[in-house]
Amino acid sequence: LLTFHGFEHDGRTFLARQVEVEGAVEPERRSTTGYISVAERRERLKRRVEDSGVPELFDAVRDMFRRNWPASSTDPRLYGLSIRLQRWAYARIDVWKGGVTIIFHARTKALCLDEFRQPVKEIRYKTWPPNREPLEDRGTSIDFILNAERGEWETHKERLHALTGAVYEAWESRDHDEDSA
Repeated sequence: LLTFHGFEHDGRTFLARQVEVEGAVEPERRSTTGYISVAERRERLKRRVEDSGVPELFDAVRDMFRRNWPASSTDPRLYGLSIRLQRWAYARIDVWKGGVTIIFHARTKALCLDEFRQPVKEIRYKTWPPNREPLEDRGTSIDFILNAERGEWETHKERLHALTGAVYEAWESRDHDEDSA
C-alpha cells in the first residue's frame, strides 16, 4: 500500500509519498535537537540491562546506592545510570554484557581516599584515564568491575556497601562551599 500526502500551493498540487519506517520513534518522542527524554533514556537503560543479562546484579548495585546515599538522585545515561549528590555526579553504574562497572569519579575518591585502599586491593578495577595509579593520581576515576557469572557481587558486596557508606558520610561532612560554586 502506498499513501501520499497531497498539498496545493499556487494552484499546483504536490504529492509526497508517506513512508513508514519500522522501529521509528513515536512523534511525541522525536526531537529536531537530538534531545532524548528522560523517560526514553530510562526505557533504553531498561532494555540494555535486560539485553546484557544482568538485571539482578544491576538492581543490587543500584539498591546499594539507594540505601547508602539517601540524598542521591539518578540520571539514566547511554551505558548506565549516573548517581548524583546535589548537582554533581559522584558515581555511575555502567552495564555491559555479563556485568556492571561501578565508577567512582575523582571527586568521590577525594572525599575519603583512605576508604578506597582496601577495595582497590581486593576488587578488580580499571582507571580512567587508563593505566593510571588509582589512589595517587587525583584526576582518575576508579572503575570496579563486577562479572555476574563469576559471582563478584556476592564476593565484594560487603566491602562495596562499606565503601559507599563511607563516601556518603564524608560527603555529608564535607565543606559545603564546593557545591555552591
